[in-house]
Amino acid sequence: MESQEHRCREYARSRGYVVEKVFKDSFTGGGDFLRRPGMFELLGYLESKPYENFVIVFDDLKRLARDTGFYLKLKMEFKARGATVESPNFTFEATDENVFIETVLVAQGELERKQNRRQVIQKMKARLEAGYWPFNPIPGYVSVKVPGHGKVMHSVGDKTEIIKEALEGFATGKLSEKVDVQAFLQSKRYLGNKKIYIGVVNKILERAVIYAGFVEYYQWEVSRRRGHHKELISLDVLEKIEDRMSGKVKTKNRQDINPDFPARGYVLCADCLHPMTASWTTKPHRNYRRALYRCNKKGCIRCNKSTSAGQLDEKLEGILKSIKPSPQIIDLTKLVATNVWNQQEKLKVSERREMESQLREAKLKKDRLVDLITRSTSDRVVKSYEEEIEAISLEEEKLRMVIESNKPNTGFGTALDTVLSFLENPYSYWSEGGVNEKRLVLKLVFTEGLQYHFDNGFGTPELCCVLKVFEQIESSKFLGVEMGGIEPPCKERFK
Repeated sequence: MESQEHRCREYARSRGYVVEKVFKDSFTGGGDFLRRPGMFELLGYLESKPYENFVIVFDDLKRLARDTGFYLKLKMEFKARGATVESPNFTFEATDENVFIETVLVAQGELERKQNRRQVIQKMKARLEAGYWPFNPIPGYVSVKVPGHGKVMHSVGDKTEIIKEALEGFATGKLSEKVDVQAFLQSKRYLGNKKIYIGVVNKILERAVIYAGFVEYYQWEVSRRRGHHKELISLDVLEKIEDRMSGKVKTKNRQDINPDFPARGYVLCADCLHPMTASWTTKPHRNYRRALYRCNKKGCIRCNKSTSAGQLDEKLEGILKSIKPSPQIIDLTKLVATNVWNQQEKLKVSERREMESQLREAKLKKDRLVDLITRSTSDRVVKSYEEEIEAISLEEEKLRMVIESNKPNTGFGTALDTVLSFLENPYSYWSEGGVNEKRLVLKLVFTEGLQYHFDNGFGTPELCCVLKVFEQIESSKFLGVEMGGIEPPCKERFK
């Protein structure tokens, strides 16, 4: 910008002009001159002195505007304010030929601007695809140059811990609303003495996927993938945040987890389908208390109708006791799941070997290009080779990331045993666990609330998909399946 100003001053001096004021812009505003602070200030300055005729000197046509339409509008704005434009690189004349050349030069500048933008986006997209965040670092991170990686986000001290605590608090419902997160950040002096606006909270929550160690940018069709920066939160915390942000999970302000009423919130009145409330009550003139579930939905025909918590819990336990797949079904499920998992692991090993082969080929190709660069005497050819090497390096990073994610998972057997142990007897987890474990059982076993009829008890519950499949298998001919293989004795195949 200093060289541009020098050229403009020299031009003004050669023409005998007195420089009254200099206006600077560090960016073009994407072609729109009204988005450029310097240009906006210049137009305001001209309006403040309507009776003076100014000459506006600028270094090049490209510096005035890189959009043909905006360029013509800007010239009209100058003309309306009594100002003329001049440049050391172009002579403005009113001839048809000169106007045509002027328009072509401006159009060329617009083309260059769009090409530059496209190239920048392509490079940033390539970085995203390789697992790097190419934009400004998100709150809690700074960009650090790492050999072989370029700029990579790294977490910074106390601010990182504050953001981590805020994200985990929002995920669990401890910070139930965005304003609670805002108040938390303010209390921790996240920005020092500065006020925390809700926009800061939105920026943090909306980019929870980045804090979980991933990158994604669907505007450029870059799907979610593992990033090279260190995560602050677990995948489980991320899923809870995304559920709350999407409205799938609504956190209640009231903490209604009471060990006396583990089913509160899950039991619905069958007449109005509204969650029933639960509480202890004392009848007048009687020296005893009762635990009750009650419908308090106004307008419901069962409003204020109650039932004993002991009676309801007994019927609920009866349902859980009835959910007990046979050992044969559990063994079959384990066999099928293990076979599918082993097939997937074999496929991953094959894909890993293929990508390792591609990685070796990419390295050999890059080495050949480096050798060609040392022999070449043409700057143009060298630049072409360097661009190709950069593209290969990005592809190498992407392959390494996928290879790393395709490592064998040795914890599948343990996880499968844990899941099947629960599905085999949900009631044992209910009877032996505390209130949180009981509520977890209800959440895992039933896909929706349990409808309770005050006269007939619970209706037919909607079981989770796995238990529903178990029911279908139990009631079918598959009970004759030989555990030595998947083929039934009657040689009927699974449908």
